[in-house]
Amino acid sequence: MLKELSLAHSDGSDRNMIQPYRKVRLLILDGWLLRPLSAEAAKEIFEIMECRSVGRLSTIFCSQFDTTEWLERTCNDLIGESLLDRIFHCSYKIAGGMAGSQTTEPWAHCIVICTYLTLMVT
Repeated sequence: MLKELSLAHSDGSDRNMIQPYRKVRLLILDGWLLRPLSAEAAKEIFEIMECRSVGRLSTIFCSQFDTTEWLERTCNDLIGESLLDRIFHCSYKIAGGMAGSQTTEPWAHCIVICTYLTLMVT
């Protein structure tokens, strides 16, 4: 997604590219912050999350990094702080590991952040 947004930004079509991410009822970002965000990518994600928070749309962030490490991976500036504020303001944190894993290796855990998520049990 970020690579597509970067290419779209370079040719000026980024507004059209962002629209579906702003409107989908559930957006799942798997592998969140595997690579640190550039300032431009952080700005794009911030804009998407701003629209999603106004519409109270659900987003799931799946990351192998603890949330305490997220700021340094989101360009560590005002945009990064604002992005994380949008994410954490109305979210639930679910920490877990790989099924059946007995290891403490860093890759063996997963942090899931759910914003505005409505759970239905049937």
